[in-house]
Amino acid sequence: SAELGAEYGLEAEYASEADLEAEYDLRAS
Repeated sequence: SAELGAEYGLEAEYASEADLEAEYDLRAS
């Protein structure tokens, strides 16, 4: 998740890796 967040420049926007993964899952679907 940390790697994914850094790659997409989102890690600063999400408080936790779970939030980031949930958001990415929504965008990817």
